[in-house]
Amino acid sequence: MWHFDRKSGRGKLFDSTLTGQPVSIRSMAVGPDRRVYAGGFFTGGLAAYDPATGAAQFWPNVGQSEGMVTHKGKLYLGVYPGARIYEFDGTEPRLLLGLADQEQDRPFAMVSAGDWLAFGTVPKAGTVGGALGLLDPATGRSVIRRNLIPGHSIIALAYRDGVLYGTTSAFGGTSTPQGEARAFAYDIATDTLKWTSTPVPGDLALGSITFDDDGRLWGLTPDTFFELDPATGQTLRSAQHQTYPWSTATQVWVDTNIELGRDGMLYGKVQGKAYRIDRATMRLTLIARPISILLKGPDQHMYLSRFENFYTYRLCG
Repeated sequence: MWHFDRKSGRGKLFDSTLTGQPVSIRSMAVGPDRRVYAGGFFTGGLAAYDPATGAAQFWPNVGQSEGMVTHKGKLYLGVYPGARIYEFDGTEPRLLLGLADQEQDRPFAMVSAGDWLAFGTVPKAGTVGGALGLLDPATGRSVIRRNLIPGHSIIALAYRDGVLYGTTSAFGGTSTPQGEARAFAYDIATDTLKWTSTPVPGDLALGSITFDDDGRLWGLTPDTFFELDPATGQTLRSAQHQTYPWSTATQVWVDTNIELGRDGMLYGKVQGKAYRIDRATMRLTLIARPISILLKGPDQHMYLSRFENFYTYRLCG
């Protein structure tokens, strides 16, 4: 707690007798130490769970992590507000970069991309136009491309062979969408867009994407599961799995997760439910609800968050 004397203008920090309460999980990732990390919503905080031992650890002085990823043996956090990127070494987070001066707030999308740590952002309230960011933690060099897709937020990223593949939300920090959500491929070496496409006409936010072991690119939106041609962005197949109230939506950023399971199935979270997804039939089979986040753990099982708790969904075979 913080105590401030208005007359003297001095304050001090002291321990309180209040009991800390658990908070909802905002983001999850596998750390370089093969632990499952989780970031807290609103009050922030960072926790780690070791699947091998069952031991847990908590760090309170970490902001609200919208995204997190392991890159070159270290954990990186994308923290709200100001789209701040931190490096975390197990003790205290170290600030590397912030995009408040470019009106960015929420780094949901984070992926390891060769030598680069890549991230995508949602702009601050009242603005539109997210950014694609590249940061080399070893040198401090960064490349920031705001409005790569004009007016859109970048909410998901995947990486393969020098190319970043991303999806957007047509919403930024306002309630007015900027057209339909897009997918894109960005060549890092040439700093150019290879293609953009509209995989699901009518959708205003696309959500998570991932590659399978065969190099096929899959995406999951709030209402549709789809496959893209990585070379052209053409939609090869799509299947609507449920409806979504796009006509009344006032802000949609990230509502999905998608992971490839060790059993060859895809696993996805969407609209508060977790599914097993058959790539051959495009069919989604419900496995759990309500669910907030889905993550493939270091042991290849799926970890599912539910408000302030998380669970293991074990894949047999």
